[in-house]
Amino acid sequence: MVFRCSCRLRRRAACLTAVFVWATTQILLVGHVVETSPPWRPRKTRAVLSWGQYGLWAMWSTLTSLGPRNIITVLQGMLPQLANTTFYFSAADFPAVEGLVALTIDDGICRGGNWSASLLPEVLELLAGSSAKATFFLSSHYVRPKDLRRLASHGHELANHMPEDREYASWPVEEFREALDETDAVLRPFMRADARHWFRAPQARLTSDMAVVLQASN
Repeated sequence: MVFRCSCRLRRRAACLTAVFVWATTQILLVGHVVETSPPWRPRKTRAVLSWGQYGLWAMWSTLTSLGPRNIITVLQGMLPQLANTTFYFSAADFPAVEGLVALTIDDGICRGGNWSASLLPEVLELLAGSSAKATFFLSSHYVRPKDLRRLASHGHELANHMPEDREYASWPVEEFREALDETDAVLRPFMRADARHWFRAPQARLTSDMAVVLQASN
């Protein structure tokens, strides 16, 4: 009975979370559409954008109140394929991790070649202001050597996130290995000799075949 009740509560929590995120997304999308509409409707633009900002605040506040660990548990139940990539370390099982936070950033530095829009300088300034170090999981098609050199000079870790932020779970093993090595070859010249070779699967899709390739490469 306890198991059944727990499953029901998880399903309800998952449904409520999905509905809330969907509704907030619609608000944000409307704000974006109105923002890019002709400039002769400034009052409506400001009003909808404020709703969009409120929706973003409400979404993160709700997700925070639900608790990241509860959300992860729901996601693992709804999407079993994420079980190997979406998880947390329990302080009860891993006492040494209590009070520690790993700060990671995915995908960067800039997609589409619009380097003038890159926020890397602001991100580095923010991290430096807090004396914080981060691990950047980088897609090699979105980075330049000068950006990698800058990240390394600030003491941040560089990690493999494949050439692009796309799904690789359906790729043949050899093609996945080649793409993995491609990104590794781009990052390696800017990494310390003793650096750990971290990997994060794009779109949180990690298969057993991918895991075998990763184990063999370390």
